Amino acid sequence: MSQTPMPSRLAEVSIVALALVHTVFAQQTECQSDKVFSVPIKNVSIAKGASIRGIPVQVGTPPQQLSFLPTWPYQATWLYEGQMPCPEGSQSQIACASTNGGQFNSSQSSTLAAADVPHTNDSNAVNVSQWYTDTFTFKSGVSLEQNPFGVAESYTTSLHPTNTFGLGPDSWTLPLMQQQGHISSKVWSFWWGKDGPTAETSQDGSLVFGGYDRAKVTGPNITRTLGPVSNCPTGIVVNINDLELKFANGTSASVVSGGQSFSACVRPDWVVAIDVNGGIFNQFEQATGTSSVGRSAGLYFYGTNYPADDVFDGDMTVQLSGGLNPTISNSQLVLPDRSIDNDTGEVTVGNWSQSEVLINSFTEQNAYDQSILGRAFLSAAYLMVNQDAGTWTLWKANPTDEEDLVPVCNSTSTPAPAPPKPSSKLHKISRGAIAGAVMGSMVMAAFVIVAGVLLWRRYRVPPVLPEVAPGEHAHATAENKEVLIPAEPQEVEGRQLFGKTVQDSSGNVGVQRQTVQEVPGDHAAHELSA
Repeated sequence: MSQTPMPSRLAEVSIVALALVHTVFAQQTECQSDKVFSVPIKNVSIAKGASIRGIPVQVGTPPQQLSFLPTWPYQATWLYEGQMPCPEGSQSQIACASTNGGQFNSSQSSTLAAADVPHTNDSNAVNVSQWYTDTFTFKSGVSLEQNPFGVAESYTTSLHPTNTFGLGPDSWTLPLMQQQGHISSKVWSFWWGKDGPTAETSQDGSLVFGGYDRAKVTGPNITRTLGPVSNCPTGIVVNINDLELKFANGTSASVVSGGQSFSACVRPDWVVAIDVNGGIFNQFEQATGTSSVGRSAGLYFYGTNYPADDVFDGDMTVQLSGGLNPTISNSQLVLPDRSIDNDTGEVTVGNWSQSEVLINSFTEQNAYDQSILGRAFLSAAYLMVNQDAGTWTLWKANPTDEEDLVPVCNSTSTPAPAPPKPSSKLHKISRGAIAGAVMGSMVMAAFVIVAGVLLWRRYRVPPVLPEVAPGEHAHATAENKEVLIPAEPQEVEGRQLFGKTVQDSSGNVGVQRQTVQEVPGDHAAHELSA
């Protein structure tokens, strides 16, 4: 018996397989792109020798270095200018400049241009007197050209006195970064770092645009849908099952009564660790045996002050629904009450006899407000927001100076749990090596597909018999029970069949190509009767 070759079918299969490889590899290549970058959160040197914690950004030409912090839910970028008067009776001009993160001098930038900017919803945070565009340089190779920003003419709140760019759902910053080719997606990730009073308790944080830093996360994550939520400007709401206090002597205590969980809004721009209602705050003081002596008016505005020799000495674990339990260390929860020195503009401790616990209890006027988890919580947790997919993700933070940036290109994907930390120093694999491995695996998959199709055809499709000439095996042909099968490819119980199955008197089985006919009853081939 002869077998008819089928090159066209194999060519089609090969083309489909290679197209699959091309499509998958193209997606992987995009996701292995360099369209992700990070900026540090650190002490930024500004004018006159002072420094303030934030993100270093150089504005204008020649560049003027300022310190910025992101805010939510705001959309615009705004900064403070030297001509703006400080709030009357509050600070000197140099202290005011440090509080602002430095002040911009618009007359010294040759690339500054007036701008006609549409209305924003940011007026509850700052009053803007004039809109401009200029160059904002975040790091080498990452500059936003003609970035629109407003110059503040006065403060309207003590919670946002720093130069800022909005990262809310209508942010101007993220789309502009996309348009100018710096990121592939409207994704940002935030880790506050450590802001303790000593070198051992301080560490630079990180803000990532276009992805997240895999080196700074550990263990499984929780991912939820992003707001909007009316009383949570970020749209990131978690459920807190308990606040567990872990004392220095090894004992522990629960602050939240059994079963009385509560929700909280995660806000990276909130200056304290947590806002809670009066009932929970009273349980905290009962469990710690402490009594507050007032509120802070310093850097961590409205935290609670205690005598330095009679203050909580342990850590606090925030037990979240979903199984994530970040622990805020004592060095980030209990700090000296720091403020800006009026003479030098430097961050100083005015009164070492008091310590500030970064917990704010609601007053009677806002007793029913939403609880808030702020910056110090994000020294223990790592947050990623994917505005394209409408999701947010939280991990436990891994406080390391190592960096392993991962671009998030597929807006619907959820990051996998972080791999276990190696015992030795983290070694990074280049994106080129990863892309090569992906390409190799995809090509191998294509050949497996082609080989599988060839084997399937070999064993599932009978060979084609030569045409039976009139009169040959006439006695057998007349007695054959034949099943007619469509001549063109057609799905029949999950198989593609071609031609007409027959059996001759010698028991040879084959296919004769012929005109399509209706398949009566059972589709399976029948044996000949004796």
